[in-house]
Amino acid sequence: MTSYESFDESFDDSFDSVATASQGKQDITAEGLKPVMTAADSLGDTFLNAGKRFFLIISATGAAVDIVIKTERLIDGDLTLADQEFTIGAGERRFAGPFVQSVYNDEYANVRVTYSDETDVEIGAFELTEILD
Repeated sequence: MTSYESFDESFDDSFDSVATASQGKQDITAEGLKPVMTAADSLGDTFLNAGKRFFLIISATGAAVDIVIKTERLIDGDLTLADQEFTIGAGERRFAGPFVQSVYNDEYANVRVTYSDETDVEIGAFELTEILD
């Protein structure tokens, strides 16, 4: 499983960008962003979630790919919410997020995503860092 940002025990929602395991920061600003994508991991991927993060999945494969975003929230102590699932058609791209922290974050403040087939699938995690009034 590829982690798209290391969790720090001092996590305090003050992160202003996403750094991936093989990429530098990916801040979306008024000047724009040329996204850097990473091959999807066969075991799935994770990214640190401060509630403002989202990701882009690109499928260059010849078949549809099923995406599962794990939910982590328990209701009444033992009932789980259904995972978020969707399909990306062959050659398509899809943005997903942002993700509610109390629903999607695992114990390390990460969102976990898996794929039915990671072949020719790329993923990148992003955050809007400037809010303009």
